[in-house]
Amino acid sequence: MKTEQLLPFIISPDSTVVEAMQHIDCNARGILFVTDKQLKLLGVITDGDIRRWLIQTGELKAPISKFMNTEPKKIARKEHDKAREFMIQHSITALPVVTSKGIISDIIFRNEQIEMKKRPQGLLKDVPVVIMAGGKGTRLYPYTKILPKPLIPIGDIPIMERIIEKFCEFGTQSFYVTVNYRKNMIRSYFSEQSGEYELKYVEEDKPLGTAGSLQLIIDSFEKPFIVTNCDILIHADYEDIYRYHKESGNELTIVTALKNIVVPYGVIHSSENGIVESMEEKPKLSYFVNTGMYILNPELKNEIPEDTFYHMTDLTDKLLSEHRRVGMYPISEDSFLDMGEFEEMRRMEGLVSEMLDLTRADQVELTFRDGDTDVKDMINGIYMNFQMIHPDFTFGLDDDLNGPTIVNMNRDHLEQILIILSDGRPNAVGLSHSGMEPPIPYVGELAVRDTALEVRKARNLGISVLGIFIGDEEDLAIERKIFGKEFVYTQKIESFAHIVGTYLRKQMEQD
Repeated sequence: MKTEQLLPFIISPDSTVVEAMQHIDCNARGILFVTDKQLKLLGVITDGDIRRWLIQTGELKAPISKFMNTEPKKIARKEHDKAREFMIQHSITALPVVTSKGIISDIIFRNEQIEMKKRPQGLLKDVPVVIMAGGKGTRLYPYTKILPKPLIPIGDIPIMERIIEKFCEFGTQSFYVTVNYRKNMIRSYFSEQSGEYELKYVEEDKPLGTAGSLQLIIDSFEKPFIVTNCDILIHADYEDIYRYHKESGNELTIVTALKNIVVPYGVIHSSENGIVESMEEKPKLSYFVNTGMYILNPELKNEIPEDTFYHMTDLTDKLLSEHRRVGMYPISEDSFLDMGEFEEMRRMEGLVSEMLDLTRADQVELTFRDGDTDVKDMINGIYMNFQMIHPDFTFGLDDDLNGPTIVNMNRDHLEQILIILSDGRPNAVGLSHSGMEPPIPYVGELAVRDTALEVRKARNLGISVLGIFIGDEEDLAIERKIFGKEFVYTQKIESFAHIVGTYLRKQMEQD
């Protein structure tokens, strides 16, 4: 691996728990190797290590050096060919390759999907899951004026169906759904769905809160059961959550998610008499929030008052006041999606869409014919085209090809695609010389119009242009002016590679 390829899996020992969680979210491998500035291996942490630390201490700002594994499995560079065997022998999915000085030169992953992904053990096969779906969803009005909240689609599938599908991945077969508002629509929809699970409806005559309706379930539970809101998606190992609840001795376990909140102002820290001690620019506050998923011991069902509006938070407060054991299972920020408000709903739609497929970018029709192409000549041609289109820019060409390199492909195939990463606010500042007035920033409508013109120029030359928009939602209209329909909106720069890969794959599949 090149150094830049190693970086997503590298972290310094003084990094905080929050930073490590965000880093792991980005690399999607569940592991980080701790190194010094020279990339000398010092230790390793996994998402499981982080979770255990948080359960034990709750410290988010602690350096990861406090709990990292200081004796990680590794292999010498000269033993590189034995890496796969070594990983199977020690049941590990990622292995650093180090030099004689302990510097990481490569990281080998067991890429086989079946090996990388934990197989469900059937632990949830007989575990009941209660989905609270009786609310009106007032925060989602006017959508809920037409549809009950459980049937609002995320992508092309209703949110409650996605919840059920996620549990079914772990073997769950028994679901209870508490219904009230527009209950017949919910019944009608799921009556037409086929699935290897049983769906029982618990009807509320009046709103009873997120816990009150549990008293309406006639069936008795013999083992801990799961309660979840109908407007959330949790991406986690449900078996591990359930296992933790049973092994910890908790009566109630709350699934919690990291939430980072940025204060959009400079925060003043002062002492007595109004003396300013320091100022912190836009500080980030980190908390664990209640996701709306719980695991309850079966006897708790009988402690909920009958025919009473009663929330899960009321039950939690009762247990805490009696000094009974309530625990939390932490997950990362990106593992929790809440549809309860419009902003979160749009975020959920975007992330689900990115996970499933690239659905918001119209594809430019391409045609290419059989033929042979000299890659060196083709690259030079593209280089010259860009110099012609943008004479005010300086382009550099790093050409390592020693001679003609022929591939069986028509050159138009690789000349027609241009990917542009944009924040939706074209901005440029001209150069000024000594003694001259500062230049006027090139922004606003004029910059937008000229950028759109350059995009059209490229398309007129046969180049397919895809815009990837990472700006604020308020600038979506600007992005449409620039790119038309050929752009994708994402709130995570980490999704860039996935979006581009999906787009290119779809372009090739069309041909």
